[in-house]
Amino acid sequence: MKEYDELLEKLRNVTSETGNEQEVINNVMRVIRKPEHLAFTDVFFGWTDSLWLRRTMATIAVCIVFFFIVQQSMIINKIGMLEERVVEVSTQSILDQQKENVLARSVILRIPDDGESLKDSLKVASKDLTDLIRSYRELQYEYERLKEELKSKEDIIN
Repeated sequence: MKEYDELLEKLRNVTSETGNEQEVINNVMRVIRKPEHLAFTDVFFGWTDSLWLRRTMATIAVCIVFFFIVQQSMIINKIGMLEERVVEVSTQSILDQQKENVLARSVILRIPDDGESLKDSLKVASKDLTDLIRSYRELQYEYERLKEELKSKEDIIN
């Protein structure tokens, strides 16, 4: 420690030979003083000089990107589920309509086309016939469902 103290004492006693001390002070002050007007880049990008502010902005940017990705994946999943539903509903309704049309046409084709048998018959619109067949199918479906429900209750009791 004694050596360092001696070195510090020598440095304190040394005077600089600069000539004009006031000129040195003015030069140093001029260099470290803020400019009188800010440049365009300093106005808009001055915040980048602060380390904590840069890190905060980077963290916020990463969070925003993360939330955007999560949001987009959720939207894509919902669209996929909607497409599956639309396709499923559309195909089922198309199949139901085709079955009803086939049944209605088969009923119409079974009627013999001789003049005697059609004299006292009623003319029925194809829409009404389709509605009748649809109602019949719904009734048949409900009957099957009730039968299954009754059977399951009997199995539970036994």
